[in-house]
Order: sequence, then C-alpha cells, then structure tokens
Amino acid sequence: MASPAVLTSPALLTGRDRLIKAVAILLTGGMWGAVIAGDPLFLRLLTAATITFALWACITWRRSVGIFASLGVLIVLALLRRILIPYAGWQSFDPLVLVGPAVVFLLVAQLFVLERRRLGGDRLSNLVLLLLAIELVQSANPRGGGIFAGLGGLLFVGVPLLWFFVGREAMTRDLIRRLTAMFVLAGTGVALYGLAQTQIGFLSWDSQWIDVAGYSSIRVGDSIRAFGTFSSNAEYALFIGSAAAMCVALTVEGRTWAIACLPVLLVALFFSSIRSATITALLACVLILALVPRRPALAVALVLVGIVVAFGAVRVVSSGLQTSSNDLVSRQVGGLSDPLNPENSTLLLHVDLVIEGMKLGFRDPIGLGTGSTNQAGSKLSGGKGKGLPTEIDISNAFVGLGLLGGLTYLALVISIFTTTIRQHFAGRPDMLPVVAVLVVGLGQWLTGGHYALSPITWLLIGFVAAGSGPLRRYPT
Repeated sequence: MASPAVLTSPALLTGRDRLIKAVAILLTGGMWGAVIAGDPLFLRLLTAATITFALWACITWRRSVGIFASLGVLIVLALLRRILIPYAGWQSFDPLVLVGPAVVFLLVAQLFVLERRRLGGDRLSNLVLLLLAIELVQSANPRGGGIFAGLGGLLFVGVPLLWFFVGREAMTRDLIRRLTAMFVLAGTGVALYGLAQTQIGFLSWDSQWIDVAGYSSIRVGDSIRAFGTFSSNAEYALFIGSAAAMCVALTVEGRTWAIACLPVLLVALFFSSIRSATITALLACVLILALVPRRPALAVALVLVGIVVAFGAVRVVSSGLQTSSNDLVSRQVGGLSDPLNPENSTLLLHVDLVIEGMKLGFRDPIGLGTGSTNQAGSKLSGGKGKGLPTEIDISNAFVGLGLLGGLTYLALVISIFTTTIRQHFAGRPDMLPVVAVLVVGLGQWLTGGHYALSPITWLLIGFVAAGSGPLRRYPT
C-alpha cells in the first residue's frame, strides 16, 4: 500500500485540486494586494492580473473550460470595469482590456509552441496568416501616428484573428453546440439587462460611466441607448442581434428551447435603436430559413422573397409607431421605414464612408497604419496620426492596410462566406449558427472595441476552417 506521503504528493493531485488551489491563492493575494496598495490604477492592474492568471489556470487544467471561461469574462468585462469606478476611478488606458489578448496569446502558445501544431494548411488559414503579416508591417507605418499607435491598433485588428487558430484547433462539434447555447443564453441575459437600462433606469456604476467616459453617441434626444454589459451600444446590439438569429438557427436544428429566448432578444434589439444591427439580424433570419432545404437555387429565391416580405412587414409595423414619444423608438422607426431619407437615416452617409475608404486604398496603396481607423490612433498617436474611420472593417482595411491589405481582407471575407455555405450544403448541420453570427456582424468582424463579439466570431470562423481544404478534420 502506498504511503500517505505518496498519496498526497503534488504529482498525484488532480487537475481540479490544482485549479482550486491556484485560483484561491491568486484571489487571496489579489485582494490583500489591493487593500495594501490603495492605488486605484494598481487595483485595476491587479484585478486584470488575477483574472488572467485564473483563466490561465483553467486553460492549463482543461482547455475547453478555459476557453468558455474566457469568453464569459469578455462578455462581462466592460461591466466589471464600470463596477470598479467607485473604488479605482475610470482609466481610459485600462489594463483590464488586455485580459482578452493575454488569454489568446496563452492559448496560441499552448497550441502552436508547446504542442507544435501547424499554422497554415488551408485557404482560410493562409489568408489569415497573410493578413496578420500585413498588419504587423503596417503597425510600424509612421503615417499611422507612431509605433505605439500601430501596436495599439493591432489589439483591435490583429489580436482577434488569433482566435481563428484557437477555433480551428480546439473547437469540436460538441463544444460548438455548447458555445452556441451559451451565446443565446448570455445574449438573453444581456438583453434583459439592456431592457432594464432603458425601461427602468441605469444602475449607479452605469450612470457614473456615462458621466466620466463622455460617451455622447449613446444619447438620442432625451433618451440614452442601452449598452448592456458591453462598452458600446453597437456591440450590445450586434451581440443580441446575433443571439436572435442564432435562436432561429438552433430551432431549425431541432433545439427548440431556443425559440423561447427570441421575443426578449427581438424587443431588446428594437429598443437598442441601432438600425444596422436590426436589419442584418432580420437578413440573417431570412437567410437561415432559406438555407434549410439545402438547394442553392431555391435558397436564392427564398432570400429575395424573404427580404421583400420582411421589408414590407417593417414598413407596416413602423407606420403604427410613427407617433411614438419614445426617442429610441422614433429613431428606429424613422430609419427602418425610410432608409434612403437622409433626415431619418444615416445609411447613405455610411455608404459614402465605405466607398471613400475603398477609393483611398487605391489612391494611396501604401496605407495609413493599423491605428488609423480605430481608437488607438487617436489615443496613442498624440495627434500625429491621420486616418479615415469608415465604420466598416472591409473599407477600414483598405484605409489602414493599404491596397494589398484591403484586397486580402476582402478575399478572406468572401472565402469565409463561400466555405461556410458550401459546408452547409455538404450536410454539416452546425454551420447555420455560424451563418447567424457572420451575417449579423458583417462589416464589424474586426471593428475596434468589440471585445467579446470579435473573438467569438473568429473562433467560429476557425471551426469552419477545420472542415475545409486539405485539413478535412470535421471535428467531432
């Protein structure tokens, strides 16, 4: 019989025991350090370090648990940053935003350094690698406001791409099923929180954040748009819009429980007053239903008919809400019912920005650097950077990454859609939830500030790549 010393040796401790001990030590040390330090900035730094090390412990114990825990943290990260305001003030350069990048670096190191997995091997992976290489070069572009602005820009346009490789190597069909279920449930929770913000009122930390952050774009007349647990109402609307479309995808897959979440998500999406997310969510639902028969010609016809019917339904519903006294409702109704009227909708303005951005890529093929189209350029360049944020990632790529980068990203977007649709027609039932996220977030996959939605999007795209090209892994 083994001696007690052998039975209690660290080598025989279970992964769960090691995880619990590591998290307990980190949390205890973090709390005592915060109490002793009494420094607001240090408190945020220590909180970020504690969360990162706790997630690292999860990844070391069981990678799938670490991935899910990391995504859960990213969904509530902005809320945590706001809750800390009374204790640590508000920091525009908050170390908590580095939790996501730190975690994905750890995952990539584990997969491709320690386990020596292959980075390329299929068309999507090769295009992502090429785009990353262009972004690394463009981060040193002096026209983007300096090296700090360029490196800051990489956090927005480069780091999310690393989740692609994590999804390709680590996600299986079973994990994707769990991820999509988590996405819908989390989206419903976020939607309820957002509805409480607009219909009941903002909690103290949310109100403090609105005041200290100076976030003016969430104001519509006398009303304030919801942002849920996120740092922007744009990511909030795209997240719940993606969850709504995913409800439809899961329902046609046979997971009918998801349809119960749809009403909450649609109501919250309408009151978000983000018209682009509402339109792309409706388009995603139409496309998902059209793809169900797996007949390409029929799918095209159903999409066209569905768009006409959806637009007609929106016009009918909007006509009954024209006289609403709610500023959020009025803004939503005005833009949806008459999208080409510049007095009611900014659609034409966004189209002009996209066109000008793509033109700039041809006129100025060198590009303006990775920080020229996101917050990094304005915050880290000291006013030296110049750029044209177009609000759409494809045209942003032409501006920031030059002609080669813009064409590469455009080719990547097209390849992602064609590969996903092709695999659906080939009989893979797990592609429809991916279609939901891709369509709702189209143009926003690499938009700066979407700290949770961008990683999830590229994680799903990586899963698509796992079943394409010479890999043909069809993970189970």
